Amino acid sequence: MALVTEAHKTTATGAGSVGAATDESALSGHESRAGLARLFIFSYLVQGLSQNFGVVSQTLNCYLKDGLGFDAAGVSSFMAVLLLPWMIKPVYGILADLFPGEGGASSTYLWLGNVICAVFYFFLALFLSTSPEMAPQFSAAFSIFLIMSANVGMALATVIAIGIAASQEDGGGTRRFLAYQGTAYYLANIAALLLSGILAQMFPPARALALSAFLAALPPSLVAIYLLPQLAPELPRLRRASGRVGFAALAAGVCGASRNLPPLLKDSRFLATAGFLMLWNFSPSLGVSLYFFERDRLDFSPQLIGQLGACSSLGLLLGSLLFFRLTSLACTRRYTALMIALSCLVTLSYLGLHDSLSAFLIEFVRGLTSGIFTLSLYGMAADACPRQWRTSLMAVLICLFNLAAEGGVLLGGQLYSAVCRPFFGGSLLPLLVVSVFTTSCCFFFLPAIYKIRRT
Repeated sequence: MALVTEAHKTTATGAGSVGAATDESALSGHESRAGLARLFIFSYLVQGLSQNFGVVSQTLNCYLKDGLGFDAAGVSSFMAVLLLPWMIKPVYGILADLFPGEGGASSTYLWLGNVICAVFYFFLALFLSTSPEMAPQFSAAFSIFLIMSANVGMALATVIAIGIAASQEDGGGTRRFLAYQGTAYYLANIAALLLSGILAQMFPPARALALSAFLAALPPSLVAIYLLPQLAPELPRLRRASGRVGFAALAAGVCGASRNLPPLLKDSRFLATAGFLMLWNFSPSLGVSLYFFERDRLDFSPQLIGQLGACSSLGLLLGSLLFFRLTSLACTRRYTALMIALSCLVTLSYLGLHDSLSAFLIEFVRGLTSGIFTLSLYGMAADACPRQWRTSLMAVLICLFNLAAEGGVLLGGQLYSAVCRPFFGGSLLPLLVVSVFTTSCCFFFLPAIYKIRRT
């Protein structure tokens, strides 16, 4: 499960950078570095609670599997749809850069993203609490649509938040903000996963998902209220921009930006970084398949699976804290090669998953390594992007990262239903082999990434 984190996530016209604007005046009332860090941390606390990997995670899995009767392939298809908003993040970045210009409404976009998230989660809670019996396909599709719409708001907020990190004047500053991101996200995610497992265990599937959707709506609502005083200085700027910026002007800005992209698309370092990120995240997702394996093969309860998710998030939190100590190493070739090798070993450790004790040990180790590795990958992405384009190009790279994750989710679910269950008795072995193979292929991109860096 990627930190869609997720996630997380300059000026498209080339006239300036959204990062520079963020540092100077884009976030009214938050100009100091401490203020930016505080807002950044608040944003990722919300992400840890309210993303579909948070408080709705176990209740959604139970609703689709136990409440509506879908198999692993069906659940993985629905989960892949939830990644769509993260795949179009460059669109959010370009919009924020061009309207009203130079990232001049960052607080407004943050506020809007949190409002969208809260509204659609409230709609989901209302739908599940009041709707009569419906066909499983319709109930699942409409619920997924509402969660996907909430993810649109989360993705928009993330694009703005990641611009804060990417806009720091030095690479160390960017990595410090990324470490704040991981710490805040996983700290919130531990509580969210534990609560999600408890709800899934205590209530019928539909009611449990309704309760978790209501809880997921509360944090973005509070952040939206917190941001309200910051909107006043930006509203006049937005009104002026709305009077002079139409579709033609936006199209002209996008065309102007596209003329500057071809040289970048020939940059071997940027292309190698994009390929590395996609292969890394394409590894067939163990999320849905692992859930079915633990429920059907190991007979784990939803509450226990929620506790395992919280254990993984605890490891992710500690990994994020350790990342503070590794920021100087995280940009070396030797470190990245070690990261690939360790990731393959952690994946293979799932061959030893047979009871709750082994599950807790594996999930903690996976979380610990993933907490370090994910932030390292974001730092790698920031290093590959020219500063004046960093926010928009970070959005492009993370979009590719999420696109690969969607492919992994679909492939993982299909492999489990079509191969693992009928031919391997529900074993995860075929998934693990494919996952290790794709991760190992990342070695081939290292010469292009680090040869350029040394010149």
